[in-house]
Amino acid sequence: MDLKKLTAHDIREELLLHYTEVIMLREIEIYQLRKQRMNNKIQRYFNSTTNRNVFGRVLCTEAFKVYRDPSYQGITKKEVSDKLELSLQSIIEMMDTCVAECWAMCHPQSDKHFYGTPYQVEKCSDYANAYNALTSSNLMQKHDKLREFDKITSSHFNLIEYQNANKLCTGGE
Repeated sequence: MDLKKLTAHDIREELLLHYTEVIMLREIEIYQLRKQRMNNKIQRYFNSTTNRNVFGRVLCTEAFKVYRDPSYQGITKKEVSDKLELSLQSIIEMMDTCVAECWAMCHPQSDKHFYGTPYQVEKCSDYANAYNALTSSNLMQKHDKLREFDKITSSHFNLIEYQNANKLCTGGE
């Protein structure tokens, strides 16, 4: 490869390819993690389908919001349906199951607002720990290199554009 002919675009594409490879490998590991984590009823439920998996994430994040802000009541079934672009009927079925299993609960002041129970949040934390163990420094390095390259090139090209614009405005002096 002739380094004199190498462009910023070429470098970025190469960095992106390396980052993409690491991300794809990570996605495979996450898939395997979900398949391996079937030890109890809550894991089997939330890891059984992609929709249930992301629904569990919504319940957990809603619980964090409720715990941080006592005036926040949680999320409605309709809001979950809109957020996840799933039918309201499928959300109702998942919510009913989760409430029956004590994985989700209604806000004490509203039977229309829901969030994850402490048990559900605990299981999400277990998952987060397992997920964190998958996070390699290689992934972070590839991500950081790509972002740093973009930062450098965008600021460099913005400076060149600024300088060129000023040359045009000042008569090129």
